[in-house]
Order: sequence, then structure tokens, then C-alpha cells
Amino acid sequence: MYIIVWIVLAALVGLAGTNRKGGFWKAFIIGLLLSPLVALILIIGSGKKNPIGCKNCGNKHNEAEYCGLCKKNSQGLTREETSAQTA
Repeated sequence: MYIIVWIVLAALVGLAGTNRKGGFWKAFIIGLLLSPLVALILIIGSGKKNPIGCKNCGNKHNEAEYCGLCKKNSQGLTREETSAQTA
């Protein structure tokens, strides 16, 4: 019974890894060999397959709404400018 639960959890972690750099199979195998929890932590820490990038500064590795380098969003506004517009 525990083995079936372990395999199902590893498969769920594999599904969580489909949009990450490692992919399904890498996450699944790590989940089987180490543990699904360790694999989930590694998958969450890995980068996305296709990050959105930043149109303002050219940062190709940006995965967030606001760029980590220039601090602007896709519209070229900072958080402060965005909150000033909505207020």
C-alpha cells in the first residue's frame, strides 16, 4: 500500500514539474528515488522552461510580474507607479 502511495505522489510531483526545466521524468525519478517531498522542493526551486523575460531591460530569465533588475512590469511601470495609478 505504501509503495502505491509513493508512486502516485511521485507522479503528482512529476506533473508539477512539467513546466519546469527538469520536466516530468526527472521530477518523477527523483520523487521515486529520494522522496516526493524532496523532489517537490527541488522542482519549486528550479526555473521555468519558458520564462517570460523582461521587455524593458532584456533580462531573459525573469519569471515574475516585475523584473528583478529594472523593477518594471510588462507595461514599463514600477510597483510604485502602478499603485499610484490605482489609488
